[in-house]
Amino acid sequence: MKKYIILMSILIFIMIIDGCKKETTDPGKNDVLTFRVNNKHSGVYPRKGIDNPAGFNWIFKTDGPIRSAPTVYNNTVFFGSSDGNFYAIDFSTGKEKWHFKTGSAIQSAPAISGDKIFFTNRNGILFALEISSGKKAWKIEFGKDLPLDWGFDYYLSSPVVENENIYVGSGNGKFYSIAAGIGAISWEFNCNSRIRVAAAISNNLVLFGDMAGYFYALSKDAGKLIWKYEVEGLKYDNSKFGFDRQSIMSSASVSGNNVVFGSRDGNLYNLDLQSGKEIWKVSYGTSWVITSPAIYNGVVYDGSSDAKVIQAVDLKTGKEIWKFNSYQAVWSSPAVTENSLYIGDFSGTLFAIDLKTGEQKWSYKLLTGFIASSPVVVGENILVGGDDGNLYCLKGNQTNSNKENFKRAVYYEPANGFNWFHNGVDEGVKNFFHRSGYEVLDKNSLAKFFKDQIDLKSKSVVIFASNKVPFTVFDESRNNLLIKDYLTAGGKIVFLGANPLGYIFDKKTDKLTGIDFRIPSKVFGVDYKGGLTDALKGWYYSKTTEEGNKWGLTGWWVGIASVDTNQVNEVLAIDEMGRVSEWVKNYGGPEGTGLVQLWVDRSVLPDLTGIKRAAEYGF
Repeated sequence: MKKYIILMSILIFIMIIDGCKKETTDPGKNDVLTFRVNNKHSGVYPRKGIDNPAGFNWIFKTDGPIRSAPTVYNNTVFFGSSDGNFYAIDFSTGKEKWHFKTGSAIQSAPAISGDKIFFTNRNGILFALEISSGKKAWKIEFGKDLPLDWGFDYYLSSPVVENENIYVGSGNGKFYSIAAGIGAISWEFNCNSRIRVAAAISNNLVLFGDMAGYFYALSKDAGKLIWKYEVEGLKYDNSKFGFDRQSIMSSASVSGNNVVFGSRDGNLYNLDLQSGKEIWKVSYGTSWVITSPAIYNGVVYDGSSDAKVIQAVDLKTGKEIWKFNSYQAVWSSPAVTENSLYIGDFSGTLFAIDLKTGEQKWSYKLLTGFIASSPVVVGENILVGGDDGNLYCLKGNQTNSNKENFKRAVYYEPANGFNWFHNGVDEGVKNFFHRSGYEVLDKNSLAKFFKDQIDLKSKSVVIFASNKVPFTVFDESRNNLLIKDYLTAGGKIVFLGANPLGYIFDKKTDKLTGIDFRIPSKVFGVDYKGGLTDALKGWYYSKTTEEGNKWGLTGWWVGIASVDTNQVNEVLAIDEMGRVSEWVKNYGGPEGTGLVQLWVDRSVLPDLTGIKRAAEYGF
């Protein structure tokens, strides 16, 4: 009996151990478990990427800049923010699953291994959290950062995990090997300088640089120094330049016997993996090389700060293959797919560059004015953080069959006088929808578009980025009611400000001469109950209804010129007075067509993803 009990106990123990093994990470095709894809930091994603952007799947808002790169596992996105929180959000919806408060900024990319996720924060703490719940498994406090005279210290060392060991640097000047399961330090190596990079691992070597300008190769098992390299910047006197020309903040990328990294001395280096001897270096003058390079098919891809360039050089020789000029400084690290390179700059622009030619495929201006985060490619989506506190999920274009189902256009013309929108919001709306595949129309092409769609009887939608109805589509003196004819023929129009037909302009000067909301009341059959302020009625809090959610709208805002519920067919949002602030008026066409009244902030360009979903609802 005792033998039976012992045997059963052993079997149960084996089953438990086997069950624990099944909990370890088994990367799927869309998973990204560590910074720069793998522990050699290739920066190469085995995915197609985005040929043409089609707006955002979602935008997740935090309360601080996001400068680290996210990781992805099991349809969950993990990342830290400068607000001190570490987040887990659903990749499909952008909804939060959990968050963990750490007490200081998180600017390291997380690494995933087993059932845990690891990252560091500005207080010098390495955290291990349970992936499923976000509960703390353990933490190690490394202590205070060593002094640094020159600042611009945006990033923290991102941990890498190999064979159940974590390798990570700290601002206290030490580099560590730590047992991932229990958080026990296996060995440490003292560099006496802040370490902000993610170590690369290859051939039993751990490879990283520090902010004093030294690059190290340590033995992975014992942390013994194998070789050490000094960057050119160690010869410089920083005080003569007025800025740092020594630090290494670029994580190395390893390919074959090549170790490639950049430095604030303005050089991109390639060292021999075994000996640490210099193979070549590429100079960018005094412009920092902060980016962590990507290496693919014998080509190195990197960027340089004030030089405002992204460059491709030959891995063997360092010879330039192509150079691309960005708008502003480049600190973001390139994400490479089979035919494209994706990278952000300090103008808040995400670029897609042809891998072979260096020519721009497309650029996409995010809502932020500053991208320090490195993009991550997940299927036909790109994740990237902004200094506005948003994590963006940019999606690829829709299938060709879907694009052929309906015509999409956005009306825009620069305002000569009165403009409902301020600070370029109208132009931002135009740019967003143009990048999403919408044809840009002026007053003449708008009239042609309406006429063509009436004749063809095809599904179509027009977004009014310019909150104005030109005389080419509405002129009562000439009995031109083309805008109403288009709607009654099954067309779809989306207004984003107060009904523009209520604003009267001089035909010759294009100047605003009056306001009369009795005009849109008569033309569109929506009674605003007044002509001036009695029609506008004031700005009120509005919130999306369930029907609005169905159309793809979310959240709340402040709107004006609301109407009674009996004036419209679909109620998309209700204001605090119980009136309809966002709505649909159908004129006999299929579901989803007609006049759609939505709202966009007059002065600050918001996330337009919901507007786009509503514009395309029913198509």
